[in-house]
Amino acid sequence: MSKHSILCGSCKSQAKCVANPGPGDKVTCSGCGREDRFDDVMKSVKDYVIHSMAQSFDRSFQRIARGSKFLKVTSKSPSHRSFRWTTSNLGI
Repeated sequence: MSKHSILCGSCKSQAKCVANPGPGDKVTCSGCGREDRFDDVMKSVKDYVIHSMAQSFDRSFQRIARGSKFLKVTSKSPSHRSFRWTTSNLGI
């Protein structure tokens, strides 16, 4: 099992919270002091991971299709977004 840190979307500092947090527990950025409930933080992190994976998939597919006579990519890449909370060590 790998470990991932929750990072503030603004200052990229690591977040602090109690061990084994519940949905209503507070998560605080150690850098800028931003606070949110744990369930809201996890929703933001989930959205960040999904968006990052979509961008990675899009880059990979474009790279694969670039040399093909039979494939043409016509979709737009996922646009850049900012997130209140992100995570580290995605490996993509």
